[in-house]
This record gives sequence, C-alpha cells and structure tokens, in this order.
Amino acid sequence: MTSKDESVYSELGVRTIINARGTNTVLGGSRFSEKVLAAMQEANTAHVDMEDLLVKSGEKIARLVGAEAAFPTSGAFAGLVVSAAGIMTGTDREKIMNLPRTKGMKNEFLLQKNMRYMFDRCIEVPGAKLKLIGDQHGASSQTLSDSIGPKTAGLLYPVHLASNEGAIPLASALSIAHEKGIAVLVDSAFQLYPLDHFRSLITSGADLLAFSSKYMGGPNSVGFICGKKEYVEAAASNSFLAYERPGTFSVGRGYKLDRHEITALIAVIEEWLDMDHDNRIKTMEMHLQVIAERVSDLPNVTIEEVAAAPGKPPWPQLLVHIDENKLGKTAKQIEQALIDGEPSIWINGGGTATNLNKNSLIIRAIDFAEGDDQIVAERLRRELT
Repeated sequence: MTSKDESVYSELGVRTIINARGTNTVLGGSRFSEKVLAAMQEANTAHVDMEDLLVKSGEKIARLVGAEAAFPTSGAFAGLVVSAAGIMTGTDREKIMNLPRTKGMKNEFLLQKNMRYMFDRCIEVPGAKLKLIGDQHGASSQTLSDSIGPKTAGLLYPVHLASNEGAIPLASALSIAHEKGIAVLVDSAFQLYPLDHFRSLITSGADLLAFSSKYMGGPNSVGFICGKKEYVEAAASNSFLAYERPGTFSVGRGYKLDRHEITALIAVIEEWLDMDHDNRIKTMEMHLQVIAERVSDLPNVTIEEVAAAPGKPPWPQLLVHIDENKLGKTAKQIEQALIDGEPSIWINGGGTATNLNKNSLIIRAIDFAEGDDQIVAERLRRELT
C-alpha cells in the first residue's frame, strides 16, 4: 500500500514529467477537472445495465452536440473501426459474425492519396480494404465519382487534412458519395474548436463522425461517434457490448468501456460546450509567452506563435525554429535532453509532430501546473544556448 508521503508513481519507480507536448496518448491523455472526477466517482457507487447506459448516454450526447444519434466509444480510433464495420454490415448479424472476413460484402473504402495518415489503418482492422484515389497532388471530383464501384462501401475523410493541396472539399465529397449511394466516415477526432466549427461538421451531412474526449479534457480511452441514426445503430451493433448478445461475436469486443468512462464523457462534453474558450486559450497563451520571452533573444532561434484555429487542434502552439548547424545541436537532440533532464520535460521536436519541420520544436501549455512555464523556459534556454 502506498504511504502518505509516497505517490503511486514513485512507489512504482515511474518518473513524473512536465507535459509541454499537450494532450498526447503516450503521456496519458488529459488532466481531469473536478466535475469529470466527480462523475467518475459517482459512477463508482453503483452498477448499472451497461446497454441501458450506452443507449441513454448516446441519446444525451446527441442532444448536447446536435446530432441525429450518437454512441460512446473507447476513443476515436475505436469509433472509426466500429463505424467502418457498421457501414459494411448494417445490423445484419450474420455479417457482423463474419468480420473481419468480408467476402460477399461491399468492403472497399476510398481515401484520397494525398490524405493518407497514420490512422487510416482503422479501416483495415474490421476487414475492409483501403483503396487510394488520385495522387500526391490531390484528386478531382470526377476521379472520386469514377472510383466508386460495386465493392465500394464508403469514403474515409480525415477532415484535419482537408486543407491539403488538391484535396476534394468535404461538402463536394459528401455530395458525390451520397449521389452514388455510399457512406462518408469522417475522422474528426480533435475538430472541437471553435464550437461553431465543431457543430458545422456534425450538421454537414456526414454519415458518421468520430471524436475523442481527450482533446476536451476527458479520459484518454473514451470518445464518441455521431451521425445518421441508421449508421450509428449499425456501428453500435459491432461494439464491445454487442459481443455479449447471443449469436453476435462482434469485432469490437476489444474496445471495452466501463461505466466510469461513459459518465466522464458526458461531463466532459457538457463542460466543453459551456466553457469560456476565450479564457482557456488566453491562459495557455500567457504560459507560452513566458517561454517565448525567455528564449526569443537567443541567436540561431526564431519564435513563431500559432493560434488555435478551425481545422487544427483546440489550442495555441509555440514553435521554436533553430539553425541546427550554427547551434551545433539538432531539434531532436534538444527534445531528448529535455526528456532526460530533471525534471523530465516532454515537447515535440525534430519532426515528431505532424507537419513539423525537422529543425523545429513545438510547445503546448495545455496541462501546465503553476510554475511549469518558468521551468520549461529556463531549461529550454539552457539547451538553446
């Protein structure tokens, strides 16, 4: 048993860190608010029928976000997996039982080649086949239309890549897909800010969208899907709980949720929709300003402040561009030195973040405790000197 003066981490011999990387899976997600913790604690006081909880919480989420239907999932990736499964199977139990064997089903999902990303594997997990269209410069609307054939089940659309050169806009992709009778599955994991952008995606006409709660301050392991009722029900029919129904060994069995996570998800969404986001952004910008001011006078260093904006993660960022040749250190080496030091500080550096130049560092102040900005500023200055 952990002593009063010993944390659960120190008892295990695990280092704690200062998180200047942001909401990140490898760092354990978010720091929970009191409301979220209270919801989880209350859920712990009693057991419930999990199917009843999933249905009722899905109805509540749909009302909150303005969707036709919704369903909790164990994160956005799991949401994409069961969504792809549902698009292929509908609520047909025989098809659900057969996954990931998809013989005889429409089992192809289209993806624009210039929108390939690390999570497109979600389509292949339930047995679907990913078919790339266009080239690295984009795809035309005609190419999309011509690519839809008798085996096409749907289109995967990672909306955070919609600004890529030559990408077909979501509205156009939806129009073409629906005209041809296929579903559109939107990866919108962190498309949560501003709220009008968040809501515009939900009302875009997409058949299914997947969101993650960790970007709202929720558990790393929970998210939700929403969209058209028939598709949400089909996805739910492939979820972990469906495996418990007689004769339905669903492919989503491994994506289990518990009652604590589901109640936390509701609390997180409510908080996010009621939050003063101007103040949230301002607080993070103040932390980043402390760091920027401490290192901006150094030679071989250029500072760039990136504001939170539609289509991007819901926080501001500080980019520190360095001249590696003159400094004699690479961004990757600086990142590692900060990780190895005391206290351990984690940032992104050397191209480890999406679209980050290999000569740059990226800093986010999402979960800073009091004084973390000063510690990061001093340590970073030391490494950049």
